[in-house]
Amino acid sequence: MSTYITHAIDTLRQNGFRITRTRERVIEILDHATAPLSPYDVTGIDPVTVYRIFECLEKNGLIHRVLSTGKLIKCNVEESATHTHDRCCHHLAICEICGTTREIHCHDPITIPDLPDMVITGHRLELIGRCRSCYAK
Repeated sequence: MSTYITHAIDTLRQNGFRITRTRERVIEILDHATAPLSPYDVTGIDPVTVYRIFECLEKNGLIHRVLSTGKLIKCNVEESATHTHDRCCHHLAICEICGTTREIHCHDPITIPDLPDMVITGHRLELIGRCRSCYAK
């Protein structure tokens, strides 16, 4: 079993969630996905069920939403394990040609302009470009 699947199942159990066969199947599909997924990309399972599972996984920090498409991608738990503090941010680098999406972790604090009427609790960033394969074509 992969590190992601083990981590996802352990996290859900620790947070009081049952591990159903459907949840486990969605986690396996996310683990093998090479691009972000929507509930409709997951075949063989009702999209409404997948949507609910995605919502659970997102609330538990196991997947990240791609803001530009609304699709979801698994969290790179191997990289997350190397965080030196609790407030690491997860950013995405997306190829505008093939859609390959890579997670980038921001380990250093980022200075955000002073917003006197708001307390910033996090941020999201998507970088759009071309992967090496698409750039070379």
